[in-house]
Amino acid sequence: KFLSLGILILSVTAGLGLHLLQEKKKEDPAESKFLTIVFVSAFVAACVLAVFAIGHNSLVDYLKAKGLDVPRYNSATVNLSNAKRTLFYLALYGVILKAGLETQWKKWTLFVLSIALAGDLFGNMGYYQSMKTKEYFEPSWVVKQLARDKDLFRVLVTPKTSTLTTIVAADVQPLTVANQLLTPSLNLIYKIYDVRGAEVMRLEKMEEVYNAFVFSPAVDATNLANLFNIKYVITTTPIQSRDYQLVAAHTEGLKGSLGKLMKQPTVKIYKNHEWAPRAFLVDDYKIMKNSDMLPVMMKKDFRPDRVVLLEEKPIWAGREPQGTRGGGKRRADIASISNNRVELTTESPRKSILVLSDAYYPGWKAVVDGEGRKIYRADNAFRAVPLEAGRHVVEFVYDPASFKWGLAISLFTVLAISAMGAVYYYRKRRTV
Repeated sequence: KFLSLGILILSVTAGLGLHLLQEKKKEDPAESKFLTIVFVSAFVAACVLAVFAIGHNSLVDYLKAKGLDVPRYNSATVNLSNAKRTLFYLALYGVILKAGLETQWKKWTLFVLSIALAGDLFGNMGYYQSMKTKEYFEPSWVVKQLARDKDLFRVLVTPKTSTLTTIVAADVQPLTVANQLLTPSLNLIYKIYDVRGAEVMRLEKMEEVYNAFVFSPAVDATNLANLFNIKYVITTTPIQSRDYQLVAAHTEGLKGSLGKLMKQPTVKIYKNHEWAPRAFLVDDYKIMKNSDMLPVMMKKDFRPDRVVLLEEKPIWAGREPQGTRGGGKRRADIASISNNRVELTTESPRKSILVLSDAYYPGWKAVVDGEGRKIYRADNAFRAVPLEAGRHVVEFVYDPASFKWGLAISLFTVLAISAMGAVYYYRKRRTV
């Protein structure tokens, strides 16, 4: 989507170029030279395609040996397949272009070109698998299991599990592996929140905390799962921890004892007994540099529900009432949640800090009982707002100034163009 404008410009330019070629006269000397360039380019593309097709496996092994294969982001196999697809269409377009120029672009050449363009847009040449839309959106076994829990929680699919291309399950095709493991493109449809979200670009600070957590020696080596609001872990590898309980395993329809099936890459769901809610109140805080927070958070004795790490000293809006140091009821309940707004109700007998395990990001604003409050960066990448004792209604609203500036500029541009058009039309009428 970020390249859509550039692609549109290239498409329009290609169309104008084709129109120009259609109008060029065959006697034009430059055209014969262009024909030669087109033919040579098509021939070279075809030759390289042949080399890539014959030596596909060898080239993939070479790229892996050079460290140019990162399955999660930049798979050598996929990249090479895409390169072969590109070379095929380059060679095909070259042949069609040469035939069109030599025949003065008769109707059949334009028809063939249209078919080639349709194939380029919608065809996959076997490089990608396809499935029916109904099957793609059919709730998977994991979705059905998690949908039973009506709490507001996040789910973790372990990195090792998410990179698998094959899992052991009854009647599961390779394409549906990602669906079975809960992909970010599907989980939000069923209101199941993945710990990584579904953003296109990863936030640096949040990515630091996430990587430190998932690549730690064990899922219970830290308490970051509680900070991330992770209630369930989806994995194909058994978890050996008292804090995590196996609640479901996708072994239906498989042959063999349960013990043997558990050792195989079957999909398993574990529940985190110590999971923390998405929003919670904390009494204590520590001030430190952002760069020093992660090492502290990686220690097992770090309890995010007891202490919050901040970059600066929090400021409360009012003085704490007398006699509010004792015990009492305290809660932080999320009343509603959407992409751009989170509404909460809180209650505490003493001043505290509300921690929301959503990403700290410019553009988010906090409103407490109708008054704006500052959002502090908490625990390296999350949000925090100091609250006085008592009951409060808190809102987090995404309202970036950049959007307002963009809207104002867009409206001004529309008005300016409309005014210019009106002036031009008025002057033209007066001239007539």
